[in-house]
Amino acid sequence: MSGPPVQMMGKEQMGGKNSVTSCLDPYPDFWVKQTRRGCCQELMGCEALTEFKIATIDQPAQDILYSIEDSDFWCRMCCAPIRPWKQTVTLGDQAGGQPIIKMDVPMACHPSPIQCCFHKTMTIMDGNDSPLGQAEVPFFWCIPVVKLHDQTGNHKYNIHMPTCWGGLCVDCCAEGCCNCKVPFYIYKPENDEPEQHVGKIIKMWRGLGDELFTDASNFQLMPPQGSDMEDKARLLAVTMLINSIWFEKNNN
Repeated sequence: MSGPPVQMMGKEQMGGKNSVTSCLDPYPDFWVKQTRRGCCQELMGCEALTEFKIATIDQPAQDILYSIEDSDFWCRMCCAPIRPWKQTVTLGDQAGGQPIIKMDVPMACHPSPIQCCFHKTMTIMDGNDSPLGQAEVPFFWCIPVVKLHDQTGNHKYNIHMPTCWGGLCVDCCAEGCCNCKVPFYIYKPENDEPEQHVGKIIKMWRGLGDELFTDASNFQLMPPQGSDMEDKARLLAVTMLINSIWFEKNNN
């Protein structure tokens, strides 16, 4: 069963470092739902602000978190794939809640094989602007990998699509056939081998209309067993980075 509803925390409850993310502790998984915000705008060729509502997999209709992008209209209009953007996750099911996660993605090239510079990075902070870590997509030959580090620089996880043929190709049947799931598996850096994943981020099928006419995406996030609140916050941020890189239509 999912944890109890999130409660607003006063300043007296935030004495410890990054304790603002403690509201994530009761939840073993997350259902990250992008809204159809700005769908008409996107049909005319301009990327809209990305908006998410976040629930749990067991209770997908009970939203516990809300997130909205902060970026410049002209950047979204003219250079959507490489634009700089910020995103904040707040408590509650609508805007105006207490911030718990903040993300900052500077302008950078869209990830491509054998790309030697200007790699995509994301700085992750908690709602009090205390650092939580960084995600990056470094140089790669065949399959791009999101490398996730904590605030001390410790390499926590590698996140990438499941592979076959010695890592040369994406394993399209890793989650089964004909279900339209797009999986990104979470691996420990010392054991980044097929079938050794410790968690999952899966892009789910939303239906023919949404997939054709919007870039709204749904994701299931299943963090590694025993993940603490900071790991969950970092992986929620990576889920939004994955959406930005691989599932915004202007990136294709």
